[in-house]
Amino acid sequence: MVKMCLCSKVVMASALSDAMRAAAEIGYQAVELFAIENHLMPDDPESKTRELKRLLDAIGLELASICAYVGGFGVKDDAACEAEVEKFKKHVAQAEVLKAPWIRVNPTYVGYERVPSLDEKKRFAEWAAKCADLAAGAGCGIVLENNLNMVATLAGTVEVLDLIDRPNVKVSYDPGNIIRADKDNYGAKAVETLGDRIAILQVKQIDMSVTPLDDPKCFVYYDEGDVDYAQIFAAAAKVPAIEYISIECHKPPGEGMTETDVAAREYELVREHAAQFYGELA
Repeated sequence: MVKMCLCSKVVMASALSDAMRAAAEIGYQAVELFAIENHLMPDDPESKTRELKRLLDAIGLELASICAYVGGFGVKDDAACEAEVEKFKKHVAQAEVLKAPWIRVNPTYVGYERVPSLDEKKRFAEWAAKCADLAAGAGCGIVLENNLNMVATLAGTVEVLDLIDRPNVKVSYDPGNIIRADKDNYGAKAVETLGDRIAILQVKQIDMSVTPLDDPKCFVYYDEGDVDYAQIFAAAAKVPAIEYISIECHKPPGEGMTETDVAAREYELVREHAAQFYGELA
C-alpha cells in the first residue's frame, strides 16, 4: 500500500526531532530526510543517527529516503567525483542504521538550459553506478530526482537510467519539476513509460505562468498550481512499485501559518485527492 510521506525540507526550520514528531502527529507514515544543516548531514555523528532511529521507531515513522546532495558527476574531474563518493559512503552508513531503502544521487545540473552531451551522461552514469553498487552492499538503492538537470525530461530520464544499468536505481519522480522542461510528457505518459522504475512520487505544485523556470515564485500550494495530478494519480495507482507519495511543497508559510501548518494542509489536500484513485492510503 502506498504511504503518505513528507519531505523534511517542508519543515526545514524545525529541529530534527520536532520535525519528525510533527510529521507523525499530522498522519504521515514516512519521511524523506534531507541532508540539510538542521536535519541529517553526512558528517553527523553515528550517535545522532542511532538516536533518530530510536525516535522514528517510537513514533511509528519510517524513512523513505535520505535526500543527499551528492552527485553531479557529469562535469566533475576524477578527484571531485571520488570526494562525492566518499560523502555518499557516509550516507550509506546512515541508511543502514535507519533502514532507509533509498538514497538520492543528484544528476548533473545540465539538461534544460542546454542539452547534456553523451559523454557527460556516460560519465554521470559511470559514477552513479558506483554509488548504486555501494548502496546494494547495504541492501538499499539510489533514486534520481527529476529536476531542472540531466533528467529534466522524460527521454533524458530513461536514457540516464539505461546508461547506469543497475536494478537498484530508480526515480524519485517529480512532475512538478518535469512539467517545467517537458510539458508534453510530464504526466501520465511519464508514469506509464517509467512504470516500476519509479520508487517515489513527489508532489509539488507549480504556477506555470511564472518565468524563468527556476524562479522560486513558481512554487505554490497544492490547490493553486497547474500540475494535473488527477492523470498522474490515475496512472500511478496502477504501479505497485511506487511506494510513497511524498509531499514537497516549497511555498513558504502564509500569514499566520507555520511550516507545520503547511505540511498539515498539503497532507489533507493530497491525501483526499489521491484516495479518489488509490481507494486506500496508509
